[in-house]
Amino acid sequence: MKNISNFTATSQINPEIARVYVYDKGDGYRYAVATDSFKLAEQNITDLSPQIPSGYYDPKIWKSIVGAFNKKKVDIETIERLTKTVENPDRYTFPDYKQIMPQEKDIQPINLTETKLTLKHFQSFIELVVASSGKYQILDLSEIKENGKGMIFHENKIDGIKVLLMKHNK
Repeated sequence: MKNISNFTATSQINPEIARVYVYDKGDGYRYAVATDSFKLAEQNITDLSPQIPSGYYDPKIWKSIVGAFNKKKVDIETIERLTKTVENPDRYTFPDYKQIMPQEKDIQPINLTETKLTLKHFQSFIELVVASSGKYQILDLSEIKENGKGMIFHENKIDGIKVLLMKHNK
């Protein structure tokens, strides 16, 4: 499991994006999502045991949950204690991020000579992409694509994680 909490907003102006959102898609899959409107991470957490309840998680709590899952022996007690802090999924309305997720027809290789990115957001993007790239942490730049909607993205099917980053227009 990867820590996606650094993809949340740092401001409480929109509290729903200042948290990690866990939800069931309705087709038997469960996802954790974090966004600050410039970068987005979605992770498939369907097969985790114990299951993480749906709702909104404070980024610090989420980081602790990830740490408990990633121990050699999963720390079930800590996970169960921390997941009791979940905020009701009906408390906020999470943005409909699915509309910007890459569609197969829109995927194209990234043109590095014409792509401008905000350094702060690119650093978070690269950290998560590298963290999900296996024990050798080798990043194949050809796996970073454009979605045709002003964003670059990377998908790791093994970890079930998708990472998107908005390109800078100027």
